[in-house]
Amino acid sequence: MAIDISDRYVAEHTRGATQTALRTIIALSPAILAYRRALRWLNQGRAHEGSAKCRITEALDNCASHFQQHRWALVENFFADDFHRELISQWPGRYELKPPRTLAKSYDTGLSWGAGNAEPPRNIRKYHTLMQLRACLCCVDFSRRISHVHGRSVNLQCNSFLLHMTRSGSQVFPHRDSYYRAKHPALNILMFADGQGGQNGGGLVISRDNEFKDIIVEAQNLRNSALLYDVKADFFHGFRPVGKGKFRWSMSAEFKGK
Repeated sequence: MAIDISDRYVAEHTRGATQTALRTIIALSPAILAYRRALRWLNQGRAHEGSAKCRITEALDNCASHFQQHRWALVENFFADDFHRELISQWPGRYELKPPRTLAKSYDTGLSWGAGNAEPPRNIRKYHTLMQLRACLCCVDFSRRISHVHGRSVNLQCNSFLLHMTRSGSQVFPHRDSYYRAKHPALNILMFADGQGGQNGGGLVISRDNEFKDIIVEAQNLRNSALLYDVKADFFHGFRPVGKGKFRWSMSAEFKGK
């Protein structure tokens, strides 16, 4: 859950035709959900086969010193090239996702799983790349690697996964996650699969304030990159409204320790 949101920022960034269009989508979400359920039923027998094995490159390991000093790290060439190509070719249609429910996080999300899912959900099992990614994120070796990046002698395990797609005007208000106040460590990885990037491209922003006036970093390249951050660090995150004609395909994974 998002906390510590600026009312002034919300008032300034929920005006205009694009935000009005998003309000209409949110209002119509029950009908959109029903339509997408029908599309999923029509496509339920379609499998997306592949051959690439998920490999997250050594660029992740190489960011450890930066992360441990700054509590965030931007990683280029996150996935091996063959897996990234297959990930893009198998990217799910928007009908697989749920429409936005609030302007605070106004993008489509879905194909999620959590620590309580012993078996991958059925809608993920038909995607070779998502099954490969799930196995990679949940394996012992990756737990060791991401724990090393975090530092501080933690043992992080993958707790949840979510896939996202933006549209024009999509945004996430700058905020902290409610887990910021929790006792145990947590690290989030936002993985960018594809997108034009650049100004108003939907790249994640990390800022010292909750109005994006004191920005620390903003992801610009949204093709095969990732931004990692410590959930309990003293900064805010989100992204500014996506520009007209731009898009962002991304995935997030949260890792928690005890």
